[in-house]
This record gives sequence, C-alpha cells and structure tokens, in this order.
Amino acid sequence: MRRALYLLMALSAACCGRGSANVSNAPAAAPTTPPNEEVVQEYIPAGILGLLRTADKFEVYSLNKQAWRDWHRDETREGLLQEAIRRLKDTEWTIGSFPASAEERHEVLRNLYVAIGDGSGPRDCFYPTYAIHVQDEQGEAVVLFCSVCGCVVALDSATTTITRRPMPVFLDFCEFMDRLLDTHWIRSSR
Repeated sequence: MRRALYLLMALSAACCGRGSANVSNAPAAAPTTPPNEEVVQEYIPAGILGLLRTADKFEVYSLNKQAWRDWHRDETREGLLQEAIRRLKDTEWTIGSFPASAEERHEVLRNLYVAIGDGSGPRDCFYPTYAIHVQDEQGEAVVLFCSVCGCVVALDSATTTITRRPMPVFLDFCEFMDRLLDTHWIRSSR
C-alpha cells in the first residue's frame, strides 16, 4: 500500500510540475538574523552560519542514523569534513537528499533558530538523522542533526573535534525536517 502511495505521489508530481529541475536553490535574500543570534553561533560558528545563509549549494539529507551512531564521538582528528562529505555520497550512510529551494532554505533556518531557542539543551547522545551540506567559492560545511537528543554538529575544513550541543526545542524541528523530506519523497530514519 505504501509503495502504491509513493507511486501515486510521484505521478502527481510529474503531472503538476513538482520537483522541477528549474527550481533555483540560490537564496532570494539571506534569511533574517534571529533574535537569538549569539546563542545560534554557540551551536554553529559564524563562518558556517554564513555559508548556511548564502551558499550557492544547499542540500538537505536524510541519514541512516544507525550507521552514524556516535560517529567519532570525543575523537580529535583531521579531515572530518571530507569524511562526512564522502559518507553523504554513500547509500549505506544516507537515505536520500535534495537541493533545497530558497524558500525551503529559509524555512530550515527559521525552524533551526526556533529549535535552538535559549541554548539550554537537555541531553547528548548523537544519532544524526539529518544533514545539510553547503558549498560555494567561499567554503564548504556540513551540519549534522540528531533526532534523539537534538544535538547539532557543525563541520568545516578546520574542524578536528566533534563538538555536540543539544537544541532545547528540537522535536518541532525534527517534525519539520520529516515533512520537508516527505515533500521530496525521501523517508526519515526517525
């Protein structure tokens, strides 16, 4: 039954033009700065946050959270960004991905700012379920999100240690990400 539903959704999208390759993912305008900008920068460094807001490439991933469980937890090593990018390209580690439109980028960031809230997160386990990969001529970054505890990990070329910070209001963010993935017919491992 589920397979038939996905087939019906795919046919509907083909007839209605949903998922068209003509959709630009370049931001129409950088999302506004949230009132909790200082707290957001405790989770995601300013350079990576800038890329999330303006990079030409903004791709959203659904991850196989069992494969990513405790990935390099508490290790210090070089090349974490490159390793994360290799894993995002591997179907053992990812369920699916899509390039986000400008509107989707704006909604992802808006929901992320709300989820971070005041920065008083409760737990720390690290089962990454979602990822965002951004890239342009100024740099490249990957941000991983755990759906169990709400931890956020931001990686760029200078990152050598996985530093996790739990988001206080992460369940709504996870539900938003699941809905967003579903609109692109990608399942979540949550």
